[in-house]
Amino acid sequence: MDYSIFWNILAGILIFGGFLGALLPLLPGPPLAMAGLLIYAIAERFTSVSPWVVGALALLTLSTILVDVFAPVLAAKGYKASRLGVIGSFVGAIVGLWFGPLGIIVGPFVGAFEILCGTLVLAGLWTRLAAIPLLVVMAVAIMTTKWPMLADQGFWAMAHEARTDWSMTLGLVFLLIVGAGPWSLDAWLTDRRHPNL
Repeated sequence: MDYSIFWNILAGILIFGGFLGALLPLLPGPPLAMAGLLIYAIAERFTSVSPWVVGALALLTLSTILVDVFAPVLAAKGYKASRLGVIGSFVGAIVGLWFGPLGIIVGPFVGAFEILCGTLVLAGLWTRLAAIPLLVVMAVAIMTTKWPMLADQGFWAMAHEARTDWSMTLGLVFLLIVGAGPWSLDAWLTDRRHPNL
């Protein structure tokens, strides 16, 4: 039985998906198009497309993926982000690769916010302000990882797995309400600005 028609249709669908990926940010355009071209070339036994062309396009696809990963880092540097913000952006971009196109878009921001705001909370500098993005990150983490577990495995399994998430959330709510405390940089800066308080 000849499966070349099936492979050609699959290749066409993937190449069309790659074209749509240029228009829709949620589709990984270059990898889809490259997969379609590779399937087509293999199905046609490289008679229509040279292996050199496939190799050159594979290198271009790889460079496009690398630009997608490192562009947020370079943008963070260009906009004078702190060193921790740049590191967080890089870590978020790498971790975001595992969550598809949405992860590549959101990952650098989440990584930068977690590292930068976490450092501010540890230092006790702008603690209340830094707690807000961290609360948003924790809310998204609970909704995306623990709520599905509640539906699948029940309350006690979810409660067991979510104990760290809830502890961090409640700690952040406490810091949002009370502030950093007397030994923080916030208190030190307030004492310098207003010595009579």
